[in-house]
Amino acid sequence: MYAGIIGDTGRFLYDLATARTHRVVADLMATGIDAPAIGRQEEEISLAEARLISDALQTVTVTAASVPSPSPRRSSRPWTWRPARNNSR
Repeated sequence: MYAGIIGDTGRFLYDLATARTHRVVADLMATGIDAPAIGRQEEEISLAEARLISDALQTVTVTAASVPSPSPRRSSRPWTWRPARNNSR
């Protein structure tokens, strides 16, 4: 349950992290869960996932127009894609 909460709330950074959310987490922690270990486990990725992310990031082009606007309603995408290179793995 704790892993789901930290995922859904973006580690308590999103508006979904209400006072009630924190009370639920406090109750979970009172049961003796190892919150730091769960958090570390949520950050782990497999080698296949790391390679997929690497391949995706190699095709991203960031431009001056990519700088995010202070407005959360900005409609343009902050990145563009290049055709993928033939990577043999």
